[in-house]
Amino acid sequence: MSARILLVEDEPAHALLIQSILDGCDVVITHADNGDHAVKLIGSETYDLVLTDFILPEKDGLELAKHIRSQDTVNKDIPILLISTYFQPGEESALIEAGITEWQAKPIKADKLREAVLRLLDMS
Repeated sequence: MSARILLVEDEPAHALLIQSILDGCDVVITHADNGDHAVKLIGSETYDLVLTDFILPEKDGLELAKHIRSQDTVNKDIPILLISTYFQPGEESALIEAGITEWQAKPIKADKLREAVLRLLDMS
């Protein structure tokens, strides 16, 4: 059975890039283009991983992670991989506190992203 990923990315080109990187990895990707859309999907579907951008319309990646972790649902403990161009030194504690499992900087490195996704899904 394929792993289910919720991809939260507001830039269509970045979403397509991530989908192409993960093509052939035995995953089914559902795309949300903002944080509020992701909240609706995470409340109604079961996922194995959330792969989210940091800067998003409506709710950013940290707010989304906090929301997921605060809910008493099947998705509460799923891995959350955050990708962003906006990391600042010392920001790691805020990411951990929000419930982010792992993070990577943009520009996206295909091999590094694929390896992280497969490892977080326990498919490596």
